[in-house]
Amino acid sequence: MSLASLMVLSDMHNMYKDRTIRPGRPRNGTSGSIPIDKNKIAQELSDKYHPYLINSCLYEMESQGLFSNIHGWAKLPDGTFRSGSYFDSALTYTDFTCT
Repeated sequence: MSLASLMVLSDMHNMYKDRTIRPGRPRNGTSGSIPIDKNKIAQELSDKYHPYLINSCLYEMESQGLFSNIHGWAKLPDGTFRSGSYFDSALTYTDFTCT
């Protein structure tokens, strides 16, 4: 990933880390992954980066699999994974992104 994307991801982590459900951590009253709004993120981080750069970084991160429409994956007894609930069109900041 580009340096710009890593910098934006770091700032996103600061925004979402306490609200993201991660394995082995208490839920803090939130269920599932956090839906992200690319325009809102671009607006919130626009004091540090140009919004077009932020948008570009978000697309790069999405292409790397850091955002998903699936809330989480459950490991089955045979070692395979099954997807849980999901959003039809929204992307989420997942525990995978947070790690």
